[in-house]
Amino acid sequence: MVAKLLCLFVLGVVSQGYAQTDIILEDVTVNHYASPWLSTTLSLHKPGMFDTLLSCAVGFPHNIMYEAYPADRLPKPSFQFVSSVEPFRTCTVAIRDVAVSASGTYQLIAVTSDANGLQTRTRRNFKLNVRSV
Repeated sequence: MVAKLLCLFVLGVVSQGYAQTDIILEDVTVNHYASPWLSTTLSLHKPGMFDTLLSCAVGFPHNIMYEAYPADRLPKPSFQFVSSVEPFRTCTVAIRDVAVSASGTYQLIAVTSDANGLQTRTRRNFKLNVRSV
């Protein structure tokens, strides 16, 4: 019995530095008017002010995932990662001049790291409704 407790304690101490927290936020509905002069942003804020953004990805309605950060591989020119400097860099994607057929559920996934090395994965679904003007 003591050996089992000691083994569990050692496993807990060893795996402490490799923890990852998952945060799933509630769904958000976003209305956007299809126009080349209007844009909408989808954004995930970092859990802490001084956390570092490690990666940001966008899941499209047709089940394809695109990397937005550190390499902006989003389909241009309609989708673009909104860049900024640390510590203000967040997972933010701008949507501009999309067709009504682009309506659907998009998922943003951000992985951040705090000063202690703890990683946090945050996910949120955005229900995008594109309407013609």
